[in-house]
Amino acid sequence: MRIVPGYSVFDNLIREESKIKGKKNSSVVFATLDDAWIMGIVIEEKNEQGHILVYIPSAPIPTGGSLYMFTEEQVRRVDITVNEAMKFIWHLGKDSDKILKGKVNW
Repeated sequence: MRIVPGYSVFDNLIREESKIKGKKNSSVVFATLDDAWIMGIVIEEKNEQGHILVYIPSAPIPTGGSLYMFTEEQVRRVDITVNEAMKFIWHLGKDSDKILKGKVNW
């Protein structure tokens, strides 16, 4: 992942944000948007309104993307690391069945 432009900056931001919030790691989720499931990284857990702030990286370069607010009902937690998620995005989801098998509770 070190060859992805800006990845180290992105990685440090997520690590620092996680430390500030007292978490070990950020969570990886699939969020529903316009009848599609998109992979994202939780930046902030539930705020006062009950929304979760999720960064949705673009593929294949995950350092660009957008921020969205979702409800808990709109996300499915994924039992993979942020680094694994970035590799998944970088490789355009190749071998998704193998990578995600048993990792998402649909």
